[in-house]
Amino acid sequence: MPRGSGPTPVGWLLLLDALAVVALGIAAQMLWKPGAPGPLAAWVAKLPHGDRLSLLGGFCVAALLIATVHGLIRFVMDGDTHAGIVTGLLLIFVVLWDWRSLVPIVVMVLAGAEVTRRRSRGERGAGLATIYLLAFPTAATLLCLIFLDWRFNS
Repeated sequence: MPRGSGPTPVGWLLLLDALAVVALGIAAQMLWKPGAPGPLAAWVAKLPHGDRLSLLGGFCVAALLIATVHGLIRFVMDGDTHAGIVTGLLLIFVVLWDWRSLVPIVVMVLAGAEVTRRRSRGERGAGLATIYLLAFPTAATLLCLIFLDWRFNS
């Protein structure tokens, strides 16, 4: 999108929302109705309970990441600070649910910082501020968990 082209097209944000709803719908179907009709439900019903919950966790992480991308787009492209704060808080839940999602989160934060830096029209520190806003809640939560683990388990 070129600079100054206005707000993010609503169609892309609606597509992200639809993907999140589909992911959460599939996850809810797996959790509450394992015998529901449909090819996916039939496949899931054959899985042991532990695998079913693991699959549910994957769908929930995917839905949270989609919601995070939605917030990142609104924050970076539209300058919506509230969306940036909510995105930073959603990143906490993504990491707490599955720590292996740190790699896509780091990529997302760095990409958001680069887009912000390019769109900021020479404002110093815009990219760094984006990194702080998005990564600080997750980093602080992980450091607290590491400290508590060290303090009470060593």
